Amino acid sequence: MAFLFYHKQSYKINYQTDTGSVTLYKKNINAIANEIIENINFNFILGIILIDKVEHLVIVLESEQAGIFTGTDIYKITKVDFLPLGEVNDSDTIFYLKHLIHTNDFYVVKTKCFEEEFFWNLHMESMLLRYNKSNNEDFILKHAPVKRRHNFLLAYLFCGYFTTKTFRIDEDFYSMKLLSLVSGSKMGTRLLSRGIDLLGNVSFYVKTVFETKRNNKIISNMTLIRGSVPLFWKQKNKGINGKLYFTGNRKELESSFDKHFKKLQEQFGKIYVITLLGDKKDEKILNDAYTDLLTNKNIKFLSFDLNSFINDFDDLKNLFFWHLDKIDDHDLIYRVNCIDCLDRTNLAQFLICKYRLDKILKNPTFDKVLQECWTENGNSLSNLYTGSDVMKKELSLKQKRSFFGMIDDLFISATRLINNRFTDKQKNKMINILLGKKD
Repeated sequence: MAFLFYHKQSYKINYQTDTGSVTLYKKNINAIANEIIENINFNFILGIILIDKVEHLVIVLESEQAGIFTGTDIYKITKVDFLPLGEVNDSDTIFYLKHLIHTNDFYVVKTKCFEEEFFWNLHMESMLLRYNKSNNEDFILKHAPVKRRHNFLLAYLFCGYFTTKTFRIDEDFYSMKLLSLVSGSKMGTRLLSRGIDLLGNVSFYVKTVFETKRNNKIISNMTLIRGSVPLFWKQKNKGINGKLYFTGNRKELESSFDKHFKKLQEQFGKIYVITLLGDKKDEKILNDAYTDLLTNKNIKFLSFDLNSFINDFDDLKNLFFWHLDKIDDHDLIYRVNCIDCLDRTNLAQFLICKYRLDKILKNPTFDKVLQECWTENGNSLSNLYTGSDVMKKELSLKQKRSFFGMIDDLFISATRLINNRFTDKQKNKMINILLGKKD
């Protein structure tokens, strides 16, 4: 826990780090008599963000250690604040930004230990550090004493989900870690963010790493990715599933498509696509266009209409495993999608993990922990993208379909419809502000 002094009229900020004292102050401003100075306890600095044309210093007030992943401490944010560096007018923006962070799973790490696209505050870092590098700005950021290496208590923000579960089976100790990282490159809410952009970024692109240890030795380490169908497509913002339509031209599409898969291949090596889209109406049109392009580009894929088997988990699992048996998945990464990359995608990724782990150990406790990890992951990602829990979660949690599960899915569908109608635009705007993008 650190503390800073915030001067509320001159907007001067002072705080201590393990390398010295940090001061952020506005140039050419005289001392203000009887100025109100607030003493604030905080954990981390995220940088500077522009809110309603006024710069704000973003600080993490409270956080809790969520665990350790590959030697890096991960902290879950529980409370943030935005300190204005100029005169502000009444606005609800900060309230909604805080609500976005406080009601979703946001974390910080102290080092850039993941790919840069998964850090949501690199623009905030740049906006703060520019005051340390240039004298042509309104503010100056200083560290005393002057050292080659400064510690400004900056941390790196990411969104997704992280959990660690430990358990014992007979004489062996096990741990499962699941880490999902949501890319900020093309992020938005459900019906407002679809498809691919000209740079090859896709909506709701998520990298999930699932690690299993026995007696502190890794016995399985899987990486799975999900992301919107990489075509130029949108949905009208009406109803539960708005009318789908295509945009752009073929030349630009192929260029973006190639960029997307080139990036995946450079990062992960062999890629195998699993598309879970159905055989009805708009989903068939989208899936046909996608699989045609995959075929033309010689990218291996499985088209599996998961919804056709949703009422019988055993049939679904057995057929899905039968398809996986036919795939040489050594050193291979699965890219999975459905229409939203949520409900069916989360279930399929759970099944991929179960398929591989069943070869190591079949045990009720093992299965139960695996189910819990993926259900929690699905709920977290779904809440970010739609404001609701994941659907079909009883299939991964209980491995059966029930009447009450179907009622729960109807309730979730209604919640998504309401959110799409009343809150998604506001949430989408807050995501863009947080990422430093134009709305």
